[in-house]
Amino acid sequence: VTTALAGIQVTGEQLLRRLTDLDLDALPAVGALARVPATVLRHGDEFRIFFPQEYADYVAEVVLDTAAGLA
Repeated sequence: VTTALAGIQVTGEQLLRRLTDLDLDALPAVGALARVPATVLRHGDEFRIFFPQEYADYVAEVVLDTAAGLA
C-alpha cells in the first residue's frame, strides 16, 4: 500500500455489479467504480478495490449506501 492508494474489500458480486460496469469474469481489471478510477481484484467471493486515496471517503460512502440498498 502506498500513500497514493486507498483500498476497500467488499463481499458479493451483486454489490460490485451495482458499482461498476467492469466484466467481473475478467479480473483483475482497471476501470471506473462509482465514477472513480480503480483497480479491482477478485479473491473468491471477495473483491479488493484500490483507488486514489483522495476518493476514500466518497468510495466508502457509496459502497455503504449501495450495500444498505441491498439489505
